[in-house]
Amino acid sequence: MIVYNAIQYDARVMRAAETINSMNENVVVISCNSDLSYKNKYFNSIVFNSKLKGPLLLIGFWLFIFNYCIFHKKEIKLIYVHDYYLVFYWEIA
Repeated sequence: MIVYNAIQYDARVMRAAETINSMNENVVVISCNSDLSYKNKYFNSIVFNSKLKGPLLLIGFWLFIFNYCIFHKKEIKLIYVHDYYLVFYWEIA
């Protein structure tokens, strides 16, 4: 699951991840500039932290996600994307 904001403040992402986990699926949430100490017993959290701003931050996040997906493609069953500008990126990829 991919979200372009801080996970600890996004209840919609937490609910969706917990629901998918309730179907006995392993869930990984990749978020941007989240609190590194945030933990949730229903999913694993991977955080992209950067001091970049604006479009450069989004591009850096895209590259981070792309690299993660390439290195973990055998483990990925579904990519659940929460934000429309991230969906557009996956349409291109």
